[in-house]
Amino acid sequence: MLDQLKEKLKDKFNILRVIMIAAMYIVVTVITAQFSFLDVQLRVTEALCILPVFTPVAVPALFIGCFFANLFAGAPWPDIVFGSLATLVGAYGTWKLRDQKPFIAIIPPIVANLLIVPFILRFAYGIETPIPMMMLTVGLGEIGACGVLGLLLYRVLLPYKEKLFGYVDEVEDGYGYRRNRERTGEYRRESSRGSGRGDARRGSRESSRESNRGSRRERADEYTRGSRREYTSEYRRESSRGDMRRDKRE
Repeated sequence: MLDQLKEKLKDKFNILRVIMIAAMYIVVTVITAQFSFLDVQLRVTEALCILPVFTPVAVPALFIGCFFANLFAGAPWPDIVFGSLATLVGAYGTWKLRDQKPFIAIIPPIVANLLIVPFILRFAYGIETPIPMMMLTVGLGEIGACGVLGLLLYRVLLPYKEKLFGYVDEVEDGYGYRRNRERTGEYRRESSRGSGRGDARRGSRESSRESNRGSRRERADEYTRGSRREYTSEYRRESSRGDMRRDKRE
């Protein structure tokens, strides 16, 4: 994945995508901070965790966005660090499952947050609600944000994926099963190798055709020369016979 990210981030448009995704996460989280940091929470921006299905640059973008959103909202440092890591783990898991159905690809952020966030709420915020109960409430909030809003966002962005996230090779059946691959530098190198091989094949075919044409010309010329020779010798024989007949008559 790191190689793909390095290749992708060489493109200025992908850097802009990172900035835009992180900015959206920060702004919306800060605006909805009243119900984004409690034991019963619905962090609307977790819907953006579906974006790694489209592009790997969404993974660092979500991590950066979560980090600065928690920082600007005044969250304690354990939430800034470990909450951002939970988002990073979830986004990376979604990217790894990008070839699966969307409702499967969105599972990692839900699991990562319901396992990590309750401990942050207990030890960083001092909330006394039992951890299993907070796992339930945080998990339900993540299902609402990722599972409902995230899948809606996926359906909205799907028709515009090439314009928004670059070129994608994708096959989708009637059940929403997806396979995609970003056209990275490696893909372009493979394509150039394939085109080079195709040019070499075309060149060899052209040369073989040319050689065949040349051999056919040579055979035709040889046949023509042979025919001329045969015609000339036959003509000479006929001429000599005619001369002999005239001599006899005389």
